[in-house]
Amino acid sequence: MTKKRVMISQPMRGLIKSEILKAKMNATEFLESKGYEVVDTYFSDFPIAENGDTISRPIYYLAKSIDKMAECSAVYFLKGYEAARGCRIEHAVAKAYGLELLYEKDEFKEGYISGAKGFARYLIDRQPRNKIKIADLPDLFAAFCEDKEYKLKGEIENDV
Repeated sequence: MTKKRVMISQPMRGLIKSEILKAKMNATEFLESKGYEVVDTYFSDFPIAENGDTISRPIYYLAKSIDKMAECSAVYFLKGYEAARGCRIEHAVAKAYGLELLYEKDEFKEGYISGAKGFARYLIDRQPRNKIKIADLPDLFAAFCEDKEYKLKGEIENDV
């Protein structure tokens, strides 16, 4: 079975190289664990125009990214993509051409699964089977909310 190819769209403005690469590495590890093949879209080369004209760095990198997008069946958008001009353009292109749109969830970034799903997992992991009483649920939920060390791997969400 062939793996689905995916590219990562991530905000970069205002971030230093190590922050960009760390976010990319975390997303790559996550996507590979879900069976995707990640297409590298981190570019560090920048050409000088032959005639000495100015080349727009953002447009140059966006064009290269869209070129790589043509090799993919999905795009994974990291948190904050909505505020990044290049990411919004990548999103519009991916959507217009029918690529699968995937989004980083808060739970993945923070390492927690919150809400009902997280609470259910917490109960399963922490409480003996068939020993949960309805009267104990409020106290168990309070313990779940305060347990900062209870971490699970996040998930991706499809835009359907």
